[in-house]
Amino acid sequence: MHLIIGLGNPGGRYKGTRHNVGFETIDKLSFDHKITVKNNQRFRAFVGEGRIGGKPVLLVQPMTYMNLSGEAVRKILHFYKLTPSEMIVIYDDVNLPVGDIRVRERGSAAGQKGMINIIAQLKTDEFPRIRIGVGDKPPGMKLTDYVLSRFFKQEWDDMIQGITKAGDAAELILTEGTNAAMNKYNTKMFARQEQKKRDANTIKLIRPNMSFKAQYEEMMQEWLVSGGEVSPAALLSSDVTYETWLQWMKDVSRESTCPPESVPQTLYFAILNGKLVGAVSIRHSGEDHIAFGVRPTQRQKGYEKEILRLALAKLKERGITDVIVNKEDKPNV
Repeated sequence: MHLIIGLGNPGGRYKGTRHNVGFETIDKLSFDHKITVKNNQRFRAFVGEGRIGGKPVLLVQPMTYMNLSGEAVRKILHFYKLTPSEMIVIYDDVNLPVGDIRVRERGSAAGQKGMINIIAQLKTDEFPRIRIGVGDKPPGMKLTDYVLSRFFKQEWDDMIQGITKAGDAAELILTEGTNAAMNKYNTKMFARQEQKKRDANTIKLIRPNMSFKAQYEEMMQEWLVSGGEVSPAALLSSDVTYETWLQWMKDVSRESTCPPESVPQTLYFAILNGKLVGAVSIRHSGEDHIAFGVRPTQRQKGYEKEILRLALAKLKERGITDVIVNKEDKPNV
């Protein structure tokens, strides 16, 4: 027999909170496999016996509250004469995005209070576990308040997928072993992490918006201090506010003209990992011109070629391949 233990807090006030995704997974397994889970006073837990994947299982929801989960787990293991390696613990993890899961064969509690208590009660961390991502807490919010909060509406689909995957992963551990579940579910997570790392090191061109106001003004100062002139890609003069300049950009999108030069143009910011590293101006006046500038503090990093490549790609998307690149801005390519 195997135990599948979902961690959480008892009572209606905690139902649907981030801390209770372990409980929710047990509820889903109970429903899917027609296993009735009932209150067992001896163990201070809700317990249901049945079969999953042809294997005998005990579904468990400790009623001791999260921080004392180990008390119920220890009693059940002792009563059924099972070892920790014959149980699977499912719980929330704030270090994973909402709905992501990770399967591990052993390991530390990583700060999760329920797991801390289980490891302390059993005096071992040698047992399989499935972590369900509930997302990182917002800045300034206490962790305890965050894990006891409910999911936002836009997170519901991801949360449901996470609970479903956790249940499926538990069944796979029962039928094929922990390694099979790790290979199936962890590989996808690592692939997403690698893609996130690649994205963090990739320059992107985006349209200007208010979130980059401070960085743009810093870039302007760098250009003015370094050369005494504003780069052709910086369309804002020192006596024009950022808000007014953004309105000009909106006017351009309506095929109007853009003061102060009265030349229709499209501006992009070059962003790397959330930071403004340069700007691109594509001017539409008979012939298409690309003017671009890299922040003086970023020039030594060799971003010029990549920014120019992205600007040319933007024009190619519109079917424009005959482009003039301003000589003073053209890098050595």
